[in-house]
Amino acid sequence: MRQRLLGPTAEHLGDSAASFVSSPIGTKAKTTLQTDLKYPPDKNDHLAALEIGERLMRRGAHEELGISGAERDVLAEQYMRSLRKQYGDKAQNVIDRIRKASQP
Repeated sequence: MRQRLLGPTAEHLGDSAASFVSSPIGTKAKTTLQTDLKYPPDKNDHLAALEIGERLMRRGAHEELGISGAERDVLAEQYMRSLRKQYGDKAQNVIDRIRKASQP
């Protein structure tokens, strides 16, 4: 579904994937993906950004990334900014899903 909404998934955040994933919380989440969940390293962080974003859309899935609820909220804001930058209003459906997943 993400591919239909936002274009090719391999590079769905374009150049902003690297800055999103290289933030302190993004790095923590990426490290968990690679060490605990055995995801392969990707030099441009596109796969990590995609996998992190997918987990931000599911309630409680931030625990799979080894981050707290507060860290999830910060990372979600960074991710939503990256989506808005890359897609503008076309990203609203995904942004809404991220917000809904963060509600108690």
